[in-house]
Amino acid sequence: MNSGKGVYLEGTNLGFDHQGTDFWEMFGAVYLSQGAEHGDVEEVTGYGDNFAVSMNFGYQSYSFADIFINRLSPGSGEGILHSEEMYTRTVAKSGAGYNAISSAVLFGAMSDGEGLSRKVDLMRLYLAYLYQEDDPSIWTSQSEIDFGYVLNGNSQERQLIIQNSGLNELNIESISLTNEHFTLESEPSYDLAFGQNVEISLNFSADETGIFASELEIISNDPDYPVLTIPITVNCFQPQVISVEPLEFDVSAGENEIVQEALTISNLGGGILDYQILVYAEGEESGFRESGGPDNFGHYWKDSFEESGPEFEWLDISQYGVNLGITNVNSHADIELPFPFYFYGNVYENIAVSSNGYLTFGNNADDSSNDQIPFVIDPDNFIAPLWDYLTPASGSVYSYFDESQSRFIIQYTNWSFYISGGQSIISFQVQLHPNGDIIFVYESLEGDLTSCTVGIENYNASDGLQIAYNEEYLQSNMAIEISFQPEWLQLSQYMGSILNNEPEELVITFNSSGLSPGVHNAEIQIHSNDTHNSQITIPVAFTVSGTELSEADIPFSDPQLSIYPNPFNPSTTISFSLTAEAVLNAGLGIYNLAGQKIKDLSSSHSPAGISQSQDNNKYSVIWNGTDDKNNSVASGIYFFRLSSGELKQTRKMLLLK
Repeated sequence: MNSGKGVYLEGTNLGFDHQGTDFWEMFGAVYLSQGAEHGDVEEVTGYGDNFAVSMNFGYQSYSFADIFINRLSPGSGEGILHSEEMYTRTVAKSGAGYNAISSAVLFGAMSDGEGLSRKVDLMRLYLAYLYQEDDPSIWTSQSEIDFGYVLNGNSQERQLIIQNSGLNELNIESISLTNEHFTLESEPSYDLAFGQNVEISLNFSADETGIFASELEIISNDPDYPVLTIPITVNCFQPQVISVEPLEFDVSAGENEIVQEALTISNLGGGILDYQILVYAEGEESGFRESGGPDNFGHYWKDSFEESGPEFEWLDISQYGVNLGITNVNSHADIELPFPFYFYGNVYENIAVSSNGYLTFGNNADDSSNDQIPFVIDPDNFIAPLWDYLTPASGSVYSYFDESQSRFIIQYTNWSFYISGGQSIISFQVQLHPNGDIIFVYESLEGDLTSCTVGIENYNASDGLQIAYNEEYLQSNMAIEISFQPEWLQLSQYMGSILNNEPEELVITFNSSGLSPGVHNAEIQIHSNDTHNSQITIPVAFTVSGTELSEADIPFSDPQLSIYPNPFNPSTTISFSLTAEAVLNAGLGIYNLAGQKIKDLSSSHSPAGISQSQDNNKYSVIWNGTDDKNNSVASGIYFFRLSSGELKQTRKMLLLK
């Protein structure tokens, strides 16, 4: 210690109970009082004219460190890091005497930030200060820069931080780079004091595909690296282009029969095409058997005690999941979802996890007073596996993305009801699936289960699905599934990523078991990162035999549907055969390649537009290449779809301008 170097103070109880506090004076610190109370410390920031001035660290409140990190004053030393009320958390004695930084638990409780606000950067500078590294020393936040994949015609930006890690001034004479596709936003030169930093921006833009490379060259007075070279790379590619085949399904089956069809998704462009699939059933009959619901949106629920219910499966993620740090009552954690989640027709990428047993995409994630569903008072837009006044007790909340099963799991482990004083132990999960399915899994439930809410609610409390409210229902070793997906239509997978020329063939299973005879309609929505065609809607008609129709009910099995001319410009005539009664209720629509209806030609929308020929059962309608707002549509492929009762026919046509 007489060498004039320094020491790192290990441990938390130095000066505890006012014993041994004189030891602090050797390091330029003065003891003020015992450690902070729980929650007093929320952040630690750099203070004064020193190398830590630009740093800002989050703090893990309600941790062991909150109590036992002593409150200090700089004394004869220099304060480096301060928390609330300017309590010094780190002291370094000025001059050639002893320099100190404290303590191990302080650093353990500090949260790493971004850029320079990282514990490793603070220690790097502190060691240079401790050992009096006189020479200027250049440090950069990255030793190489990879822009990754950039769409052709787009631009991309990256930042680079340059810092002086030496005590003497760093003089940067010039910063330059090669390759015309890269540009630099920077001053021509910089003079940086110890710990001082600058941020520069690098931009990339290209109108051609390929791999581009450049080098960033920094010339300075750093004796070890007078010329610092940083390699730069980027892969510029064509955008993703989705292609789907077929664009509709018209499938028939007998009673208790299974039929399988193929759905092919291809990427005709470059890069990686990411897709996600949702299935919506039309009307009130979703195909669920032995279940509860529906709500207005079409959600049904069923539990694992039903014959066709979900299987109880407890995948304990507490050993490898991410601890969300929910350690207090009436608190929550905001987290990012690993895939877009579709909930009541909206898409969400983030969710708040409440300590009170519910997840919300909306406001008020800390409500301990459970309500019935729906209820106009916040919270709204929530998923409630067990909403009640809960406490962490000795438990934690974890999250985990199970890629093998394409599901995101939130797990409450060893939680408790607040009124039980932490004595009742409960453990349960919420599983979110890319197709919008939600599964609640209850591994262990103890205590009073008659004062909670189970279910879901939309964003404005106009719709919801209540499974249980203040009643005896939940029990251990059970699962509940919530879905708007029809059971009679299932896909082999609901999300994926596709490279160019590597199409993916999905299997669609149609199951008529338990369905009433007749036509069951649905639509398959394919959402993707194709910026020009982000959603494709595929109409589905599943006909289950068993219904005998009278001759009057049959609108003609063959409508003799024809389109002439085809290709056409500016208009074409669509002819078909229907009974007079059927044509009044027939659906006649024009659809684009994305499966979106752009023009309704049915009699209810254009009563004067349908012409009847001398043969009373033959009709025609003219489409003039406009949408429902009478705006002219672009050249391309369109589809005419006729639907009347069980009859559904689609024809392709080409508009050329």
